[in-house]
Amino acid sequence: FKSKDELFTELVDRFVMRVMAVVHRVEPGPGHIALKQIKDNINRVVDLLFNHRELTILVLREAVGVDEKVESKLQTMYGYLHSMVTGALENGASMGIIRPVNTSVAAPALIGAIKEVLYQLVVVQNPKDADRDEVADVLFQLTLRGLQP
Repeated sequence: FKSKDELFTELVDRFVMRVMAVVHRVEPGPGHIALKQIKDNINRVVDLLFNHRELTILVLREAVGVDEKVESKLQTMYGYLHSMVTGALENGASMGIIRPVNTSVAAPALIGAIKEVLYQLVVVQNPKDADRDEVADVLFQLTLRGLQP
């Protein structure tokens, strides 16, 4: 790499791609199958962020507002997550798993809530003390119960 900025941008880009790779589309189907897909997505994100604490700190704390390239990569990731969560909300409502909601409000609210919990646990606190399965389960339960019909 020619500069520290170039290295920083590449690290953010690779981590953003990893996050996007672990969040899979929730396929419509029976309720229990869709719920498992959502829970699996949450588990994969939790594991990724805990397993790569330094990169998580870089993306969640250090990368914001660095420059236009990095900001664009972050917006790509959040746009992808927004699209995935919006689709899951719409599918969940059509299947009767959750109540219909305004997805333009609910999707970023869910992403923001999950992001803040993971920021606090992974960046601020000691991630070695956290039970990843419990973290994923609590996030899943809070998300699901808040959207039940």
